[in-house]
Amino acid sequence: MKKSKKPTVPLAATALRNHFKKLPLQNLITASRTFPITARVDVQLALDKLFANQSKANLMGVHTRYLHETLTVAHMLGEQNYPVVIGPLQNEEIDIGEALPARCLRQGLWLAHEGTHRFALLLSPAFQYGRLPALTLRSPSLQVKRAQSCPAVFWTKLKLL
Repeated sequence: MKKSKKPTVPLAATALRNHFKKLPLQNLITASRTFPITARVDVQLALDKLFANQSKANLMGVHTRYLHETLTVAHMLGEQNYPVVIGPLQNEEIDIGEALPARCLRQGLWLAHEGTHRFALLLSPAFQYGRLPALTLRSPSLQVKRAQSCPAVFWTKLKLL
C-alpha cells in the first residue's frame, strides 16, 4: 500500500526565499513603523493607493498558529516549529459612521520590486501582553544603501497619501 503524501502548506519562508531569489535572507535589514490602532482605516487607504499602481506587487495572507505576539520578518523565516504559512487574506470591517464599513486587512505580506530592487512589506497587529494597541508595518530589504533610503522614501510616500 502506498503512503499518501502529506499535503504541503505554502510557507512564508519559501515565498520570501523565492522573492529575494538567491540573496541570503539572514542579511535582511528591516525598518518598521507602528501606528495607533485608531489610524487603521487611514493606513489601509494609504496602502491601497500605494499599491494600486504597483503592478509588480503580490499581496498574500500570512497566518501563525498562535497569535499572541507581533509577527515579524524573523518569525516568517522560521520553518521548524509553527512556521508562518501563506493562506487566504483576512479582512475586518470597521464601522466608521458611514453607510458602509471600511474593509481593513488584518495581516498581510506584499512582495514587490521596483526595477532590480526587491522589497517586502508586512502588515500585522502590534501586540503588547495580549492587547491590540497598534498596527505595525515592516519593510525588509537586502541592499544596505537602498535599505536605508528605501524605507525612508516608502514612509514618506505613505504619509503623503
